[in-house]
Amino acid sequence: MGLGAVLVAGLLAARLSTHLRLPAVTGYLLVGMIIGPAALGFVDEGVLEKFSPFNQLALVFIALGIGRELDVSYLQQLGSSVLYLAVLQALVPFTLVFAALVVVGTPLTLALVLSVISAATAPALTVAVMHEMQSDGPLTRTHLVVVAMDDMIVIVAFSLALPLAQALTQGQWQWQWLTGITCGVEHVGGSLLLAVAGGWSFVLVAGRLGNESELVVAMVGLLTLLAGLSARWGLSPLLVALVCGIVTGNRSRFARALDRQMQALAPLLLIAFFVVAGSSLEPSSLLRAGQIGILYMVLRAVGKVLAVYLGAWCVPMNPMTRKYLGLTLMPQASVAVGMMVMAQDALPQFAEMISSVILGAVFIYELVGPSMTRFAVIKAGEEGKETNYSERKDI
Repeated sequence: MGLGAVLVAGLLAARLSTHLRLPAVTGYLLVGMIIGPAALGFVDEGVLEKFSPFNQLALVFIALGIGRELDVSYLQQLGSSVLYLAVLQALVPFTLVFAALVVVGTPLTLALVLSVISAATAPALTVAVMHEMQSDGPLTRTHLVVVAMDDMIVIVAFSLALPLAQALTQGQWQWQWLTGITCGVEHVGGSLLLAVAGGWSFVLVAGRLGNESELVVAMVGLLTLLAGLSARWGLSPLLVALVCGIVTGNRSRFARALDRQMQALAPLLLIAFFVVAGSSLEPSSLLRAGQIGILYMVLRAVGKVLAVYLGAWCVPMNPMTRKYLGLTLMPQASVAVGMMVMAQDALPQFAEMISSVILGAVFIYELVGPSMTRFAVIKAGEEGKETNYSERKDI
């Protein structure tokens, strides 16, 4: 019943969003909030808990799609300078949020954790909007590159920061910091190894499969297996899926055929995922976040836009991309919520404040983020250009 309600409500929301000239993702989130515990309660918390495995699988599929859209040839055109932009996208929001929280008297441990999470960007929302608009061009491509690299940087930073935050509460930061570095290297290194191994396995097997349907079954099976292995070995499923997508999207001779089949499957996953995500949103989180939440949301947004203008000094960027790229980096959801859960477990004394700030920010960013992305794509003149991109893409 819950799944049926989610899919039907999502379909109706998409139709309504079209009439209102809003991104479909915004409609999914709003209708999810209406039927969720915060409003009508038709889909209650018990039902949402049962969706947890599905949500995790949907997230890795979204991460795979981001990786597959990451055109390595375009990345090579940008050169190593794009790394500076990705680093700035993580560093500038972190610095602004951390400095402001410390100034207003926030405990150092809490300020550190929230600042690292502030650097994360939610690719699922913006990628869904860009697919819906069939966009392509410098803004779209640069966005995909920056988002993918930004989330990898944030995952690494969080793996180091969380043990340090625990050390600050225990007064033994020297040894905990060394432990954090070791754990972070193992976490990221293991994820990269698993992703590359899985991606190349698919590339080798794909040539022996008979048709496109078998390609999809092989990819779904591989991705599910990688997600399960990541969870069992304590690795990052998102990082594994993202890198696996980069390998299969740029090395497989059958990339275009696989993309056609995956695009047919995507709407079902996206509708269910975003409606369930909307059902989890609670407006009351905004009230509980207070001053810390306001500083977090405002300075994170300022940091993302400022980082683009600073990055324009080292990355070749046309005026439209420089002007509007920051707007596409506002959304924050899956990666941030995942890190929030980990931080709550590691720092129970700050669990309530962490959840209030992050969930409050997610509530705002997920509702306004899609419209901001749509506005940016239209202003950059990249709507409806996806066909030209697929004709150029190396298969």
